[in-house]
Amino acid sequence: MNTDITTLITQLQTTLGKMEAVTGAMVWTDKFGNIQWCNSLFESLVHRRQLMLLGTALHEVLPLAYQGSPVSIDVHPVTLAIHEHQGGVNDYELRHENGPEQILAISWASITLGTEDGISAVLSIRDITEKRHAEKELENHRDHLEQLVSKRTEALRESQNLYANLFQNSNDGIILHDLTGNILEVNQKATSLLGYSEGELLSFNLPDLHPIEALPDCKQALQHLAEKTFCRFETNFRRKDGQIFPAEVSANLFELDGQKLIQGMIRDISERKQSEFQQTQVTLALKQQLEKEQLIATITQRIRQSLDLDDILITTVEQVRQFLQTDRVLIYRFQPDWSGEIVVESVANPRYSIRDQVIHDPCFGKRYKLLYQSGYIGNVENIQTAGLKPCYVEMMQQLNVVSNLNVPILQGEDLWGIIFVHHCQGARKWQENEIDLLQQLTVQFGLAVQQSELYHRAQCELSKRKQIEAELIASEAAMRCLYEVIARPKSTFAESVQELFKFGCQQFNLDVGLLSKIEGDRYTIVSGQLADGLHLEGISCDLSQTYCHETLKA
Repeated sequence: MNTDITTLITQLQTTLGKMEAVTGAMVWTDKFGNIQWCNSLFESLVHRRQLMLLGTALHEVLPLAYQGSPVSIDVHPVTLAIHEHQGGVNDYELRHENGPEQILAISWASITLGTEDGISAVLSIRDITEKRHAEKELENHRDHLEQLVSKRTEALRESQNLYANLFQNSNDGIILHDLTGNILEVNQKATSLLGYSEGELLSFNLPDLHPIEALPDCKQALQHLAEKTFCRFETNFRRKDGQIFPAEVSANLFELDGQKLIQGMIRDISERKQSEFQQTQVTLALKQQLEKEQLIATITQRIRQSLDLDDILITTVEQVRQFLQTDRVLIYRFQPDWSGEIVVESVANPRYSIRDQVIHDPCFGKRYKLLYQSGYIGNVENIQTAGLKPCYVEMMQQLNVVSNLNVPILQGEDLWGIIFVHHCQGARKWQENEIDLLQQLTVQFGLAVQQSELYHRAQCELSKRKQIEAELIASEAAMRCLYEVIARPKSTFAESVQELFKFGCQQFNLDVGLLSKIEGDRYTIVSGQLADGLHLEGISCDLSQTYCHETLKA
């Protein structure tokens, strides 16, 4: 018995050795379905080496699916071979955790080595993924060819039955016309889509169904058809009631009884266009919101980092104008008497600049000042149709303004100024997010103004303190010098007087210092000194010739 088993094993090993040369993957299991041997192609299939595979359950290494559903162990090929003693062939899908699905052709058989306990299974596996894909591609190609043949056959039929299902029951409008645009046949969908009866449509030429601006697109499509026999394009149609709607046209050029005809399938894409438009608007709104937030953050950061109000305002109006894509943005500052001036301006074109103009608004009275102080926002889409006062319209026309947006800049409860946004090239409807941007920015402007004024006030206070400190130091030095003159122990009275004259001239920047006496009508200099040090003494003159005469009168 042992000899027989040894012989069988030797034969099996010889067979397995030959099986290494087989073009497909091969695997051999014991009666429990555990792998005992496999060739290199099986290793490549499961991405594992043979040493790692030996003793491993084959159904775990080779998880299969059949027509999309996982194959349980009960009907796995290895189970069928071992327990059902069945041989067979079938196609399965092999799904990898990381990688594309493979299609496998698996054939299996059971082998008995000596006794029933020696039952094992051998599976031959071929990867037919490319073959199946090629077959699918051929099938698709065949279907495509069949569709082309079907269309050709349909085009050659002269009976109305040709279009019984495809033509009349189509969800798209269909118009059959010749190369000159004469309409030969239409389906029911085309009549309902365009609002005309069948008889009306058959009396039309194709350009009659389009607005004038759509005709170039149709002409270009006909030129493309002459070269390719098929084209798909978008254009606009006009209904009987005058309504214009967008449509997608799929046109085929074919020949029937020697006459070239065009079949156009018309699909109303109004909903799709509306959806695309809404999506575009949402995307644009999100982009604008992001740009607005970035702009506000940038300006806020600049206000925190800079104390230069002019620099903040100049940079901000430029960024606001670019963000709003408008012609002019300026900031007008009020003075306490409600006069004012343009402090900063940004323009898209130098011809829009009004920086150096004196602007007088005869309509801006106390009522509007109070309104702006209460947070009023001036929003005018078109000055010609907004019902404004003639004086205001005239002033706006002089400034080339067609549409404007005005938002107050408040410092606390006081009206500091107004930011004006002018659109000069046409009417414009200001959007909520644009108004909200200006409102948020004016709050930041108010903070910048307050911050700048606090800084200026602090600088003035600091300058005053430094001036007072310098004056105190100078006064202290003068008092010290005066004390030294008076307290000098060995000086005579005359010497002390001369020192005081010298000190006075230097301290008060005077030309002369005098000690005089008046006797009757005579004025006599007792002692004196000029700024250059020249001593004066004993000079006498008539009192009326001196300034003291006038002083005594007073």
